[in-house]
Amino acid sequence: FVLPPISLAGALSSPIGIEVLPSLAGDVPGDIFLELEASPLDPYVQSQVIYTLRLFRGVSTGRSTLTPPEVNGGEALIERLGGDREYQVVRDDRSFMVLERRYAIFPQSWGLLTIEPAMFEAVVIAPSGFSSVQRFRAEPLELTVKPPIQPPAVFPDAAWLPASNLTLSERWSVGTDEFTAGIPQTRTLVLEAEGLLETQLPEIHLNQTEGIKQYADMPELSRETGEDGLKAVRVERFAVIAQTPGELELPAVEVPWWNVREQSWDVARLESSTLIVVPNSEQG
Repeated sequence: FVLPPISLAGALSSPIGIEVLPSLAGDVPGDIFLELEASPLDPYVQSQVIYTLRLFRGVSTGRSTLTPPEVNGGEALIERLGGDREYQVVRDDRSFMVLERRYAIFPQSWGLLTIEPAMFEAVVIAPSGFSSVQRFRAEPLELTVKPPIQPPAVFPDAAWLPASNLTLSERWSVGTDEFTAGIPQTRTLVLEAEGLLETQLPEIHLNQTEGIKQYADMPELSRETGEDGLKAVRVERFAVIAQTPGELELPAVEVPWWNVREQSWDVARLESSTLIVVPNSEQG
């Protein structure tokens, strides 16, 4: 490498040639280095990959920048997972301060996807007090992204939901044993998925049944961040009106999804229920 000359007040310094030699002991850490980790390395398209970047510093630094991950060879959505963690470790009898930063990456196309090398630039302060701007670069990571799996015949129109866990629950404003004909109750359905973005969660479809009307309100979307990455939440509220007294059947609700842990299709399900509806005394 050649360091170019510097011009100052009409004077020009000489260029300086430097030779970078390979490390004599590749397993011995330097003063500063980066480690990257991605899991899994063979995700399904639109599923979550946890990308962890660790910066090890054995010397003091100042005015630093750490590049966020970028991908090449395809598209991906990248979301930061919480704030940085800082802790101390010992490697080869040397003490290092570690900065750990985590991201959730969602590949949007299948095939080979490259996570570009991470870069750390900082003013490095040597024990002697001499400081210089230095750059440190980690190796790229490659993901082999798998295509979506065809849904089973019983759910031919199922949305592609590659999650590590997905649950469906419900609650009522009063209770299913207190229905009165013509008086609405609020039914709240909550869809929660680990390893998905909230925008991936589909609309919850309800099968209509004779004698019961269900009217949907605007859904609420949110997310939570945990040790296993993102957890997406979709809340939908329905006004449920039983139109006639008697026993009315409320159909089951099903949301099929792809279980990335078990490598199989699964179904989140609310079983059907029977509503006991009493007459409305005000209607005579």
